[in-house]
Amino acid sequence: MADSKTPLLGSGQAGNAPEPPSKDNAALYYDSTQTPVQRYLQISFVATVVIMVLVSLVLSLYRGISYHYNGALYLLLGISMLGLASLEVLLIYIIRKGDFPKEKTWFLFFMGFCIILQGVFTDILVFY
Repeated sequence: MADSKTPLLGSGQAGNAPEPPSKDNAALYYDSTQTPVQRYLQISFVATVVIMVLVSLVLSLYRGISYHYNGALYLLLGISMLGLASLEVLLIYIIRKGDFPKEKTWFLFFMGFCIILQGVFTDILVFY
């Protein structure tokens, strides 16, 4: 049990506080293992995937609404693209959370490449 003579913040001696990290090792980005060029390439790849998903989604919705014969098949193509994109967003969240090792990010790039291919094939199929 503490009395009124016990200091609340320790003995009050200088030098007990931990040193702040040096400015040389301080990370500028969320992921300190990436260089700024790698980060830029990663963001541009994700932007390409997002643009491809949006273009394919809009085209498949347009074709599905304008064509009454087999219009539902075109809508299913767009829904399939949304499903794969949401799965990739979930994987990005899991990697950022730390449950999935960062050495396995190649799988995200592989999956993004597969989504881009599916977007190209969907666009070809929609306007064939």
